[in-house]
Amino acid sequence: MAPADAIASVVGDWKKDEFLMKQASTGIMATCGPKEEGVTREDVCANYKVLMPIVKYLGLRPGLHDLIEAVAMFLTHARPRGKPLPSSDV
Repeated sequence: MAPADAIASVVGDWKKDEFLMKQASTGIMATCGPKEEGVTREDVCANYKVLMPIVKYLGLRPGLHDLIEAVAMFLTHARPRGKPLPSSDV
């Protein structure tokens, strides 16, 4: 499990990005193609703003729980007032 400050750093970088904040206010963090194709090079390129802080602070193989914690923290901070807290299908 990653240190709390590494997860906070990921969230901090995401919060500095106006596009990610706007996108997260709708409850969306990333976009991907059809599930049948898996994650493609185009998906990685389209979501580099989400991925770069993860790689920078958590490394190339971050733990799933660390990712869930970072995304939940970010979506909680980015949600508009009055909008319900984000939920997870994980």
